[in-house]
Amino acid sequence: MHADHASLTGLHHLQCASPCQDYAQSGLLREGAWGVLADGCSTGSHTDLGARAWVCGVRDWLLTDPPGQSWANASLMQAWQEHAQPYLATLSGTDALATVGALHANAQRACIALWGDGVVVLKHLDGRVTAIEQRFTLNAPPYPQYWRDRATLLQYEQAYAGQEVWRLTSEFSAEGELLASTKEVSPLDLAQPVWVQSWQWQEQDLSVVMLASDGALSRQDVPQTLNALADFKGLQGEFLKRRVARLYRQWSKDNTLVQDDLSVVAVTCPQTHSQDRS
Repeated sequence: MHADHASLTGLHHLQCASPCQDYAQSGLLREGAWGVLADGCSTGSHTDLGARAWVCGVRDWLLTDPPGQSWANASLMQAWQEHAQPYLATLSGTDALATVGALHANAQRACIALWGDGVVVLKHLDGRVTAIEQRFTLNAPPYPQYWRDRATLLQYEQAYAGQEVWRLTSEFSAEGELLASTKEVSPLDLAQPVWVQSWQWQEQDLSVVMLASDGALSRQDVPQTLNALADFKGLQGEFLKRRVARLYRQWSKDNTLVQDDLSVVAVTCPQTHSQDRS
């Protein structure tokens, strides 16, 4: 089993000489692998620091309390806030605005928890790719920070509680052909704002599970971008950093670099054996 992470500064922040507001980490556990990412909101002056704070807090949770029943929404929300609090203590409320996602895998399954918008990408053993985008129709994701400030949460609820959550699923063949796309629509549920889902490695014939920030959605050809993220030449070492670096070079050459910052984490199936050709 391998885990890796990668981040890119988007074109907007490159042109403004601003820091990347996405951050990610990954690693191995005694019986599994993990990855955490956060995407800072541009509202704050230092949301790059807020993104790092959330990642460090959720990382600590994963390392000290490997996932079990704690992936239920209520306990997960409380645990993430408690573990992130020491890192967020010196930051303002706006600097702490960030979407947060976690990925954990063991020998049987991979599980994601996403608090905000982002993308899950599943690579199948036969080369097929499934990409699932989570979007909010008013472009106002429920940031974890809102639950640290009751007044702010009430303001958010009054302004945006009527928006819908879209999950857009795209299916690709091993050759990269878009086979099908579907959309699942549901009302935003502020009692359970975290999307939690797991996949069995063998039942779904999976080799890699990835979680990405919404920077992956900031190019015009979104489905093709998501499929390209999973086009690995090998799954050894820093397999994800190599893939994202390759895409960066290609996008720069084509003048189609992502507009928004991008962060990605990935874990591989423990039974997957692939020769590294990258």
